[in-house]
Amino acid sequence: MDGDPDGGADLTMRVLLIDPAITGHKRPLHSRWVPLGPAYLAAALRRAGHEVELHNRLSLQAWQGLSLEELDRTTERLLAQIAPDLIGITGATASFPDIFAVAEMARRLCPESLIVLGGPHATTVPVETLERITTADCLVVGEGEERIVQLAAGTPAATLPNVAWRDEDVQVRLNPWAAPERPLDDLPLPARDLLDMPRYVRYSQGTVRGSHLRSLNLLSGRGCLHRCAFCSEPAYSVRGYRAHSPRYTVTEATSILAQWPVPLLVFTDEDFTADRDRVVRLLDLWRRDGLAERVRFGVQARADGLDEELLAQMKRAGCQHIELGMESGSDRVLRLMNKGCTVAQNCAAAEMVQRAGIRLQLNVICGAPGETEDELRASLELVEAIGPAAASIVPFMLFPGTAFARRLIAEQRVAPDFWDIRDRQAPPFSPNFSAMSDESFAELREHGRMLASRINSTSAARGRPWWYRAARRGKRQIMAWLGRH
Repeated sequence: MDGDPDGGADLTMRVLLIDPAITGHKRPLHSRWVPLGPAYLAAALRRAGHEVELHNRLSLQAWQGLSLEELDRTTERLLAQIAPDLIGITGATASFPDIFAVAEMARRLCPESLIVLGGPHATTVPVETLERITTADCLVVGEGEERIVQLAAGTPAATLPNVAWRDEDVQVRLNPWAAPERPLDDLPLPARDLLDMPRYVRYSQGTVRGSHLRSLNLLSGRGCLHRCAFCSEPAYSVRGYRAHSPRYTVTEATSILAQWPVPLLVFTDEDFTADRDRVVRLLDLWRRDGLAERVRFGVQARADGLDEELLAQMKRAGCQHIELGMESGSDRVLRLMNKGCTVAQNCAAAEMVQRAGIRLQLNVICGAPGETEDELRASLELVEAIGPAAASIVPFMLFPGTAFARRLIAEQRVAPDFWDIRDRQAPPFSPNFSAMSDESFAELREHGRMLASRINSTSAARGRPWWYRAARRGKRQIMAWLGRH
């Protein structure tokens, strides 16, 4: 099993990378986003000479309408068919019940396989996760491409930085942190070809709210320089922010369009404008390579990262959509969130985006710890006053590794292992941590949901393609004819 930890392996391994489902909801949840984390891992492993398969349980369950039992049988058949030497399981906290179940399934069916955990959840609570998922062998913290290749080459987990493993007494050990050894541009492009791409590029509102454009996602930068109290990204990115060069990003966008020509590309960077100089160089290269004429794009941004000059450049390059993390209409709540922006900054940024002719989406969190009824009402009223083209108004969710989680654990309002839910039928963990009564919070949460639905539906109605409108008119005409006869 010895091999070159930087790439070439002496022994080709069969690798199965699994993206787990999110369970406990009335209807199966899925995402139209390409799972870029597993796709990057697959590309790195394939370049090192290994045989790789991707298994996206998250989307498969919804696309094929499978029950959990049927989904498990599909995974079991795949495990038996591939007989993988290495099984990688990655996911967020919402996926933990399925991560636990899939790891047990994999160990039962593939007792000799190396089972490796990774992803956002594993990174935020590495020791605790590996202690609970006893069927896994080790766990990778943070970016996983270098480590998964080294593990596949036979390098012992105990010798690798950023890896949790079990010693001879079955105690979990976490090796010291080390920064990634190579720049992001050394990575091969994500292995999108291993996924069922025709499903990801279908017409859907599941990617950009209120939009009917087919789209695909890409990532130009990893991590975040900010430390919002509700977000697990600071714990996941561990050491801040790093990005691809403009040339790498333009090459990836060109490659995507050559294989799957879509009218919209969406950057899923946590903060697209984190490095303004890089963004300016990217926009310039994007235009010079002709991408501005071929495709529109969307981004996520913060109010303090936008200005009129930058927005004008983004508009000229084809930016159609900006998600602005407003979060709250209360300065006090923004301070509790450690957001680093004020209500005035958010309003000014929203106005600039709209004035630039770019489609604006506002993102708001309902029920942050300590938020009052008046403060939440102010947030919803502010959304209506700004009048965005789209809105995401969602209840506060508690994630491990966040400042809010540490505070609530210290106050003994939640257990340290509040995320350890193994029953896949159990509803998501979402108590009311606000200063509102349960009744008031439920009422305002529903008001927020309906407000977002109305905004997104209105926007969608304006942007529906001709064939959709024609089909709806045809259906109404048929129903009217049936009613007359």
